[in-house]
Amino acid sequence: NIPLFSVLRKIIMKNWYKFILFTFPIYLVFLATIAEFFAHKLKDIPMLRHDTDKLAAALEKGNNKAEVAILGDSITYDILKTYKIDEDYNVANLTTNLASGLIGGYFIIKRYLDHNNPIQHLIIASTPEFYSYEPEGKGAEVYLFSVFQKKDEVSFLEESVENFTKPKRELAILNLENKIFYKLGYYFFGKNVDFNRGKKIPNPNMVLNKSISDKSLTPGKIDTAKLKISSDIKNRAKKNISMSPSGKNAITKICDLSEKHNFKIHILRSPIPKTVVDEWRSKKIIKKLNQEIAFYCPKIEFFVTEDSWNVPDYAMRDSDHLIRPNWSNFYALILKRAIDKLF
Repeated sequence: NIPLFSVLRKIIMKNWYKFILFTFPIYLVFLATIAEFFAHKLKDIPMLRHDTDKLAAALEKGNNKAEVAILGDSITYDILKTYKIDEDYNVANLTTNLASGLIGGYFIIKRYLDHNNPIQHLIIASTPEFYSYEPEGKGAEVYLFSVFQKKDEVSFLEESVENFTKPKRELAILNLENKIFYKLGYYFFGKNVDFNRGKKIPNPNMVLNKSISDKSLTPGKIDTAKLKISSDIKNRAKKNISMSPSGKNAITKICDLSEKHNFKIHILRSPIPKTVVDEWRSKKIIKKLNQEIAFYCPKIEFFVTEDSWNVPDYAMRDSDHLIRPNWSNFYALILKRAIDKLF
């Protein structure tokens, strides 16, 4: 038995060494070559992971006709994906989220103008934080750096964002998700992507509720949620808002586009809880921010919406976003009236 065991052991070890030293590397090189082949074929295909990817893909399709385009963060996106704020879809919803930042907004409006019909008006409808945000971390990687990778976009990111690192050459087999799988998603389903337009008509008679009215929550959980929201709002009020370096560069570039393509730029503040407004007003934060924006783009027009963006704290479902549907409907009506004033 002992000699037989010894022989089997030698055979197994010999085959194992052969697999490790020869067979496995050959298979690995073969798989890496196949991955590189598909990655090369798909290199100009955008990824399809989230709504910002879908928006970027929709921009490239071209031939969209709109007189008004709206840039903004998730507070405005939350409204425009739900509500129809114009009569005949004459508004292009180009809103994203904070992680894309104003610099992402610049890339989006530039791509839109490169591939679609000219606009007459651009509205930037967002929180003040949209202007102060400096892209960083995983959020910026997912929603900005990995979305906008054209040569001129990468160059502008290098100029504008301090912590941006130019993408390095990477083997496809080490990043199959981004190099192949997400791009295959666009290849098979991308033809159906479009601007995320809401269909619900805002109700001018909707009653504004004065507290959280989620029937799925018990009274105790509602009280806990209220305390959490109140705490987050107070923390938001402590922020010192001013334009970020990338925000300054982005607004300057957007202003240049307005000169080149002959459209007007309007700033509209999304609703902000009263606690935050009172604190920022006492420190003249919004006034100083408006002066900064006007310095970098003197032609910008500001909507006078102080009565509308100053909402009670109980209108918020967190420190930034409005309670649905009552207060989101309220903001949809603000946007609708703002657009009506342009014509």
